Amino acid sequence: MKVDLKQEDLLSIIGEYGGLAVRSITAQVLEAASNLKVIGRAGIGVDNINVTAATARGIVVMNTPFGNTITTAERALALKTKVAAFVPFLSDERAKDLGIEKVEPDEMLAHADFITLHMPMTDQTRGMLDANALAKCKSGARIIDCARGGLVVEEALA
Repeated sequence: MKVDLKQEDLLSIIGEYGGLAVRSITAQVLEAASNLKVIGRAGIGVDNINVTAATARGIVVMNTPFGNTITTAERALALKTKVAAFVPFLSDERAKDLGIEKVEPDEMLAHADFITLHMPMTDQTRGMLDANALAKCKSGARIIDCARGGLVVEEALA
């Protein structure tokens, strides 16, 4: 296993490897990866990986879509904070095991001191925190965008 490689170093060795764990990958690396069978993306979205090009070459692209969501809740719980979340994929049982109260978005916006965002930007999530949603936020709420942008309408936030 090799970590923290510069692009030129990765390009010189990638042909030897069948698997790659990344945050992102350039087209140049993908082209040089002659033996690559799988790309594991550490994070929610795969928008920074050319999935079409990888698939055309027979490379499977996988990700860890909810890893940092649970980690964030665990970090907050360790600080003795109350954690409420709108997490559709999380079962009621798992939420209870983690000490998380599941809530609907409007309830979360109205009561949260800190709102953290951990989701990919899709047609459904793009601009989800718009002027209407931000008006529902508790006064003084802080927004922590752990995604790569596009979820908060910055003009409305300003």
